[in-house]
Amino acid sequence: MTLDDIDLDNAFINVNKTLVYAKYLGDMKKEFHIEPPKTRSSIREIPINSVCRAYLEKQMRLKEILDVKYPTGCKYLFVSSRNNPLNTQTYNDAIDAVLRQINYRRIYEDMIGHFSGHTFRHTFATRCFEAGIAPKVVQKYLGHATLQMTMDLYTHVMEDRLSFDIERLCNDRPNDKDVDFA
Repeated sequence: MTLDDIDLDNAFINVNKTLVYAKYLGDMKKEFHIEPPKTRSSIREIPINSVCRAYLEKQMRLKEILDVKYPTGCKYLFVSSRNNPLNTQTYNDAIDAVLRQINYRRIYEDMIGHFSGHTFRHTFATRCFEAGIAPKVVQKYLGHATLQMTMDLYTHVMEDRLSFDIERLCNDRPNDKDVDFA
């Protein structure tokens, strides 16, 4: 994502491209390439909440510092400590480094296993459902072409909520003494 993709005034991020790190025909080595998103529905505007806004502003300040310290010409907001674009391997390595630190003092049974950065997308969707955000809205956030795709991927989350949600009926009911049974 570049700064042009962020609209702080209207509070949204414009998802309109994909950054791919690959060796294409004619390339001497792996290089960064800009591609369109996978599907038309992947092109979308994602709203920014106040917490996201605060972190984006912090990242923008950090990027300004890196642009001065390491003038690579990189336009991307999320970069390495040397102001180069991030790729999948870079953030997977970072996740693994954090997991090594966490797991260092744990017994084998309590260790957290490897996961990719894509897991955070699933975590986001799960938290949206847990917060009661409508499935159609989550579909838009994720850029899925159909609601069915969203529901197929996250049905387990909805099933886990069944017991929790039915209990909410008990919590929201009026006191028996307030009800006229006549």
